[in-house]
Amino acid sequence: MTCKGLRPVESIGRSRHESETGGSGLKRYVTLAASVGFAVLFAYPSTAWAQTPGAAGSFAIVGGTAVSANGTGSVVNGDVGVSPGTAITGFPGAATTVPPYSTHSNDGAAISAQAATLTLYNFLAAAGPATPIPAQLDTQNLIPGTYSIGAADLAGNGTLTLTGAGVYIFQVSSTLVANVGSQVVLAGGANACNVYWQVTSAATLNGVNFAGNIVAQAAVTLGVGDALTGRALTTSLGAVTLSGTNTAGGCSSAAVPPTPPATPAPAVCAAGQPNLSLVKQHTGTFVPGTNASYSITMGNSGGAPIGQITVTDILPAGLTFVSANGGSWSCSAAGQVVVCNSTAATPGVITLTVTPGADAVPLVTNVATVSGGGDCDVSNNRTSDVAVVGTAVPTLSEWALLLLAMLLSATGFVALRKRTPAQGGDRLQP
Repeated sequence: MTCKGLRPVESIGRSRHESETGGSGLKRYVTLAASVGFAVLFAYPSTAWAQTPGAAGSFAIVGGTAVSANGTGSVVNGDVGVSPGTAITGFPGAATTVPPYSTHSNDGAAISAQAATLTLYNFLAAAGPATPIPAQLDTQNLIPGTYSIGAADLAGNGTLTLTGAGVYIFQVSSTLVANVGSQVVLAGGANACNVYWQVTSAATLNGVNFAGNIVAQAAVTLGVGDALTGRALTTSLGAVTLSGTNTAGGCSSAAVPPTPPATPAPAVCAAGQPNLSLVKQHTGTFVPGTNASYSITMGNSGGAPIGQITVTDILPAGLTFVSANGGSWSCSAAGQVVVCNSTAATPGVITLTVTPGADAVPLVTNVATVSGGGDCDVSNNRTSDVAVVGTAVPTLSEWALLLLAMLLSATGFVALRKRTPAQGGDRLQP
């Protein structure tokens, strides 16, 4: 029995306990603060710069929006995942995975693999310096290295030969197409798991076989009968499609880090010789249909340049040229190729204005090079920039974090005041 106006002993004990421990209000406050703290941490991007497939290492296929298997008889030797999309169709009817591998529809493994794919894409796009090669891959015989291409094409019944053990990185600024009957031949110790294709747009493989880890933004499609030794990976907006009687995988159990070849040793420049370099940066988040800009700055650690200096910028698919000017530079554009010339010793900064298109989402990689001027060392003449295209993900500034911390502290103080008994002992409230 309890007396009117007094709380039960159990209630008094509970009130005293809540006062001593901070009460349920404080518990809620601490939980809220911890949750917000973790949210703030995750709002800031990681600075880790992975050089391997990472969490995508066990996967042969990773799609962003969907993974589809059409026709019949396709076999995938590796995990198959999709994220942030959830659609995986045709498994196990049209295609099967070789045990112990399986399919992952936007689960923890697929989410991690998608994040690793984006990291790998960024790493490959920034690797260099790259050697430009013709867009037609047929009859080319290449050794390990980093190569840049426009719209890469392997002609029907054509052959690309890769000779020698080591890492091959291909930076494709547009599409990659392997036509019917084409093939990639590996010789002299070349390993398909050490071959990486960073494709700014989509990859379409209609040949007999293809080798390497394809990391594309838009899509990877395997035509009927094509065999891919490697991986088919897309970023979050891309899809992977099998057309029938395909085989894909072979690297999931033996991933090899795509560490690029060693950068050539700088040339030994004589005193007074010019040594040109280049730095390129973008401003803000790129939004389709809205003008955006880059700044391109030439550096020189040696003597005064001799004669004409040329900066060449080949705009990737998805960017439309608007203007280029600044300092003493004289710039012009022909299609996607922007060329700026100057004869001044310190020509100033080039401001390059472009308009991103929808096909530039979610990332666009832009590369510029400097030449001429009597430069004595060409190992530092290339610069690249990776810009996010789309709606910016908001993060908290330092002032916002401070305001949030003050707000949480005030909320906690009020909660504690409501739960703390009056000085001199517990108050018994009716």
